[in-house]
Amino acid sequence: MKTSYPTWLTKCDPTEIEEAYEEATVDCYGDEQASGLVDMAIEELVLPFAAVVLGQRVDVVDAVPARNAAWGVDLIVKSGKKQFPISASSIELVEPFPVGHLYLAALLVWHSKM
Repeated sequence: MKTSYPTWLTKCDPTEIEEAYEEATVDCYGDEQASGLVDMAIEELVLPFAAVVLGQRVDVVDAVPARNAAWGVDLIVKSGKKQFPISASSIELVEPFPVGHLYLAALLVWHSKM
């Protein structure tokens, strides 16, 4: 099943996304590519940062490997006093995008092609 891109990805330079993909998967083969992308996205995102979920502004306070999807990332969002995980593919980043967003973009683009 293909997933659609979050809208924020349309504002990213495809060449920069490809460069992030290449850096994250430089020594990876097969399934290692997915884990390389997940690891790099989690390691390189500078937290916290602002995002939007279902039209509501939230703060992303952490990033972890997805529990319910193969080769994904869940972003831990904080709204008020509550925190909960949401698939990175369901979150809209807002400008200015956080440092490391291109690795997350590379993962989402790669995942949508699977």
